[in-house]
Amino acid sequence: MESGDGFTPVFVSYHQFQVGGGAERGDDLGLYTVGDDLLQLTGRSQLTVLTGPHTAHVGVRLAVLGSPPPDDDHDWEAAAEATIWLPDGRVSVCGLMGDCPDPFRQVAAGPPGLFRVRVQARDRRPEDSSPAPGAPERYAVTVWPVNEDLGFRTVRRDGLRSSPWAPRPARAAGWAMVRLVTLANPDPREVARRRLLAVGQAPADPPAGRVAVRRHRTIPGSRATELLRHPAELLGARTDGDEFVLPAGGLEIRLRVLPPLSQAEGGPREQDADHLRLSWRWAPRPGSSSDVPDTGRGSVDVLVTPGDGRAELAVVHHGVRAPDAVLLGLVWDHLLDRLGGGPGDGESPHPWEPLLADLAARAAARAADDLRRRREYEARRWGGTPPSDRLREVAANTIGLALLDRALLDALAEAAPAVQRAVARWATRQAYALAGLAEIDWIVPALAALDRGEPLPPPFDDDHRAWQRLWADGRVPATTVTSPDGTPNCSAQAMAFPAIRAAVHPDPLAGAVDTVYFAALTAGDQRPALLAAARAALADLGGDR
Repeated sequence: MESGDGFTPVFVSYHQFQVGGGAERGDDLGLYTVGDDLLQLTGRSQLTVLTGPHTAHVGVRLAVLGSPPPDDDHDWEAAAEATIWLPDGRVSVCGLMGDCPDPFRQVAAGPPGLFRVRVQARDRRPEDSSPAPGAPERYAVTVWPVNEDLGFRTVRRDGLRSSPWAPRPARAAGWAMVRLVTLANPDPREVARRRLLAVGQAPADPPAGRVAVRRHRTIPGSRATELLRHPAELLGARTDGDEFVLPAGGLEIRLRVLPPLSQAEGGPREQDADHLRLSWRWAPRPGSSSDVPDTGRGSVDVLVTPGDGRAELAVVHHGVRAPDAVLLGLVWDHLLDRLGGGPGDGESPHPWEPLLADLAARAAARAADDLRRRREYEARRWGGTPPSDRLREVAANTIGLALLDRALLDALAEAAPAVQRAVARWATRQAYALAGLAEIDWIVPALAALDRGEPLPPPFDDDHRAWQRLWADGRVPATTVTSPDGTPNCSAQAMAFPAIRAAVHPDPLAGAVDTVYFAALTAGDQRPALLAAARAALADLGGDR
């Protein structure tokens, strides 16, 4: 319920409430990694606001705008800003435990895209102090669409401090790069889960367009000069011909120096800035089949404005997919910290390299374990070792025959096509003889045509008519056998009859497997003798290799 001053109570737990586009699986950047004592970036789609009370209600006001608001209002004691990706263009303000007041639930902010969030606070108090009379803790959350990510910004601080901590841009960059790679190459089990959850749901919103990532730093002038001369070395990349490469697990980021653009072509307008322009593209590492997060090409402008011993550095990464902007912004924060002597300075390898290597090792271990389990299952299912690819692919009763005589099945698969056809003719004759069908006048011509390699005559050219003729003929015997699984009273004639059409299957292996299988079913208790005869027939026909 909204209070008289326009603020809505939001229940706070552990000094936190959240602003964002909903929890994405895996979108969880740890608290106290990027941010300040008011606002923390905790995912590409989520921000966490830090409050004075541990467990209480605080007043929150949400404003969704179509354009940037005026500069920060100085009536607020603390303020901070960050950029988030809203995959469906909706934003929510919720307590940490999921408590979400109706006015703040899934509020439409625009189409899917990047949004800037400003959080302002006043009257924040430590947990052990009482709020000032008539001045309860208040927060204003303002959201508006943007076409570039400017990163995290502290606008103003108040007197409330959280437990001591320091930003960890290298950790954030490692998380961000892993997120980029894994979003492009999700675990197959996660893909299956998404498909299951998507059943019956409306199609996902179309992807948002291209945006920019912009970062600024003040760095030593000598480092700026070195960056313009030797960008690969200072960015921690290796040189490969006219490109330099940032490793990213099974992927690479490939950059190449481009001729600078003039102002007429859209180049920089800073009067005294030195300009380095780079192309940017993702590529699979040689020998890798990994998918890239983005098949498009971007460009990077590096602008250096010299000063008195220091230099102002601006980096603008153009053509970034909107869903990737927050993540790539964290990567750029780390790369620029390497340049400026920040927390990531000189780190080699990059913080994401060991993370991606560990991820790849665990994926390989899972794949090996899955393969072992699959082979064990196949061995049980097929009555022996896992089958060949040929046996897996053939459209026939391969598993049924494998459980009766695996060695015979393997021998059939290794036989030449002519031998397989001969075995199919032999097995069909056996099945029809056992079932008492071989001497019935309308069946005799079909068996003869099979022996001559000719098309089967009517009614065997139509499966439905053939079965009708079988059951309508009073001369057809009615004998029963027990199936391999112990089912009694199975019709021997029904077991045998499909063999003749199976024998002319376009795939000779399928024909051989099915006819031998049908003959073995028809044999009932005499099945071992029939299978022994089939092995002997195969050997006589030259298929015993």
